[in-house]
Amino acid sequence: HFFVLDLLLFLHKKFTKMRRAFPFLVFLWQRYNQLLEARPILTKCITAGLIATAADIVCQINFPLDRKALQLPVLQRIQWQRTTNFAALNTVFVPPIVHWWYGLLSTRIAGPGFGAAVQRVALDQALFAPVFVVVFFSATLCMEGKLDQTHDKLRKDWLPTLLTNYSVWIPAQLINFKVVPPELRVLWANVVGFFWSIYLSNAANK
Repeated sequence: HFFVLDLLLFLHKKFTKMRRAFPFLVFLWQRYNQLLEARPILTKCITAGLIATAADIVCQINFPLDRKALQLPVLQRIQWQRTTNFAALNTVFVPPIVHWWYGLLSTRIAGPGFGAAVQRVALDQALFAPVFVVVFFSATLCMEGKLDQTHDKLRKDWLPTLLTNYSVWIPAQLINFKVVPPELRVLWANVVGFFWSIYLSNAANK
């Protein structure tokens, strides 16, 4: 906990210095937050799509399903249809559902306190996460024309993926609500989401 706090304080100081040194980047960040307020679903869709695209490319370059592919030039390791499918799911399908779900949680469990945050995270992980993994794997296989493999895929990978989800998002969300300054919470979620998307891309396609 203290390590995370020290790290976030360090990043906060760096962020403050960056605001003074790079006003254009600060303008872009402020503009992004304004778009989140004005057009939340569209902004989240575009953000999620860009993160998913980058994450899948990183995943394929560094963690190819066939380890022999590591001997190939970087761009030859990438299956662009897979990247397109992953990006499409995370642009069109996932953000509106997550936006609706988080809105429902915020309505049902109102309040800015840490206790309310814990309740929202608990409900999110207990109710939404298990269903989301099923739907995401099924949608991925459907886009690849392998819907008949859904049962075997879920039997093999649903539980390991769900447990990894718990190990990542429960502490990440609690840290986000408890430790991260409000102006950095979206950035923190996007950073965690990038690394989670790398894992999810690998899990969905192996």
